[in-house]
Amino acid sequence: MKIIYKTEAIMKFLDLKMITVLLIGCLLLLAASQATATMVGLSTEDLTKASKIIVIGEVINVASHWNSDRTTILTSASILVKDVVKGEQLEQMITVEYEGGEVGDIGLKVSDTVPLVTGEEVLLFLKSKLF
Repeated sequence: MKIIYKTEAIMKFLDLKMITVLLIGCLLLLAASQATATMVGLSTEDLTKASKIIVIGEVINVASHWNSDRTTILTSASILVKDVVKGEQLEQMITVEYEGGEVGDIGLKVSDTVPLVTGEEVLLFLKSKLF
């Protein structure tokens, strides 16, 4: 009887040890699989170099809508261009589009995007395939 008892005790100890090792292994795998993102702020010089056009303007209208696939929310803002700091002269009224916004009861916030507000004066660093 004592041998069976010791064997059962050893098996229970091994089961606990195995469960502990499995739990630690799962936690390590979970921690290693976490995706991380780091937002790097750009200097004014870096923004200027990366931009095809830099304008000063006034936000006239802002409206959010679904993209064509209805997978993300985009916001379009109409900008009255008051001055072109860099690049070719644009139309007096341009539209910029960025991810994020609210459509009905559903909203999308993008961490590195500052929403534009109607009536505010803005300095926009723009790059696009359209320019």
